[in-house]
Amino acid sequence: MAYKRVDYERQILRLFLRNKRILSNYRIEVPLTLMSSVRRIILRTIYEFYESHVRHLKRQVMGKKLLLAELEQRRIKKKRTQELMAVEVREIFRIKDVENIKILVSKLEQEVKRDHIIDVTVGAGEKAYHGEVDKAEEMLRRYTVESLSAVGQEQPIVSVRNTEEANSILAKRRAHPEEYAGIKTGFDAIDNYLQGLFRREIVSIMAPTGYGKSTFARALILGMLKSNGKALGVLHISNEEDRDQIRFKYYSVLTQVEYPKFKTAAATPAEVKSAGKKMRRIWNSKSDIHIKRIPAYSDISHVEQVYAMLVDEGNPIDILLIDWAEQMKPLDPTPDSYEGEARVYSDILNFAYDRNLVGLICSQCTSEAYGADDIDSGSLKLITGSKKKPFICHVVMFIKSIGDDKDKTENRKRRATKKSYRRLKLRDGSNRATCMVLKSRDVPTFYFKYDIHPSTGIIYEAPGTYTEHSWR
Repeated sequence: MAYKRVDYERQILRLFLRNKRILSNYRIEVPLTLMSSVRRIILRTIYEFYESHVRHLKRQVMGKKLLLAELEQRRIKKKRTQELMAVEVREIFRIKDVENIKILVSKLEQEVKRDHIIDVTVGAGEKAYHGEVDKAEEMLRRYTVESLSAVGQEQPIVSVRNTEEANSILAKRRAHPEEYAGIKTGFDAIDNYLQGLFRREIVSIMAPTGYGKSTFARALILGMLKSNGKALGVLHISNEEDRDQIRFKYYSVLTQVEYPKFKTAAATPAEVKSAGKKMRRIWNSKSDIHIKRIPAYSDISHVEQVYAMLVDEGNPIDILLIDWAEQMKPLDPTPDSYEGEARVYSDILNFAYDRNLVGLICSQCTSEAYGADDIDSGSLKLITGSKKKPFICHVVMFIKSIGDDKDKTENRKRRATKKSYRRLKLRDGSNRATCMVLKSRDVPTFYFKYDIHPSTGIIYEAPGTYTEHSWR
């Protein structure tokens, strides 16, 4: 079916040459890697000419003679390539009828994916045939994610001077703000300072054992489902807790029924149904949380399989939670444990970026980092590790401390005036936690405090604690 791919590529090139508006709107969706052989050179020539002459173009970008002249200036040494380019230009300008650009790009992406999958499976089959089964398995695992969706995702080089393209991008964002705005979490500190959590970004929740990383992650998930009023799909991946255990912990937060009752099957049917009623009342009707436990030390390809199955069944995913990263292994193995963990973060980031997801990761930090007297020094060790190499993530939420806080007593009267705290039935026995948000590229480091009830996992943000930017 190679002729189909050639035909789609030629039609896209013909549209780009014919219509300046189509080229301006869709050039980002057609990276050079999506084209093959000589047509890639032609596409690069079109892009470069457009960037240099965009202000002077009216409707048509380039004619046949001008395109041939621009290609000749590239001074390609191989005579065969020059002949093929002349043939390609002639065939492109012979095309009269073309399909819709969106349909063409979609069909071409499918053809590229098909070719890539065939190349990978044939290569792995040859290794297996010659007895190299382990290498064949590793090859399939390494390229599973790439073959399914990462092909063609590379973005073309853009020029800072190209203000027209920048204005068109901003116009799209103004026309569809819901596609670009951050997803609100229900925590004032995060929503005010970070403007919510954004797609194609990774948020790492770090703390020592027992400090409530998973509890805080679940609170973020429930807050996002409640606070945005739109359908959101969540994929909760666990390699430690059982799926039923996780589901009942969500129920415990929703119903304010202590989790041990669910764990020992003491929860009544009415209490379980109340969780369903709460979800129907505060969530969008199409929102849902999909929970999957994968074996410890699996790689991102296992997550890809679960994601693909859900999407194929009509369950779109917007948020990915992986709990926890230390029990995953990278697609590309390495004997260095620290380097392996960094590669895991990179795999998750690529996965979330290619699928336009919000990525949440629960990650263990060392007691040495937590116990440092200087919190700034401690947080530096937390993020960079002993080798001073940063993990790939956009925001780090570091749970600095947890336990009874003297501020709870001092601020009890002030907190009681807040409506949310008047509704809190489980104030007794709750603990105060302090979360530091750092390594954000958009805002300075900030922190906030929240009360957490250990038996239910209910979290309430303590009012007025997030406005300061200093620990001291």
